[in-house]
Amino acid sequence: MYILFEMLTVFYKYKRLYERRCCEIMKKNDLRISDLDILFFIANSGRKNLAKDIVDIGMSKANVSKSVDHLHQKKLVVLSEDPEDRRCIHIEVAKEAAPLIGEITAIREELARNLLDGVKQEDETVIVKVMQQIGDNINMELLNLS
Repeated sequence: MYILFEMLTVFYKYKRLYERRCCEIMKKNDLRISDLDILFFIANSGRKNLAKDIVDIGMSKANVSKSVDHLHQKKLVVLSEDPEDRRCIHIEVAKEAAPLIGEITAIREELARNLLDGVKQEDETVIVKVMQQIGDNINMELLNLS
């Protein structure tokens, strides 16, 4: 059990560090961390069920909706109605968001380099494999609860 607590602690510390690194960007653009996360997710996710997938990464549908509206008001995303299903709204990154996404990506890449400094490539591979297995186990447990 201790290992799970240790993992959660590391993830929490990463989240705090990431938020601190993004402070300047958030102030400069009048955005929240959830706005940055959703913008980054949209830019890197391709065509998916956005609301469901973002909820899977730890955001509520209400936060997703609020952030998408905020990003749309800031003209950082473009919303379009699906011609075949009017209930479905497509969300795309606006061209104006490219510099901001570049800044977010640079922060994430720098953090990854710094945090994995001294970790051997084969250890990174094991970490990824273990995290995927834990994720699969969590998904199975969630299915069993449904």
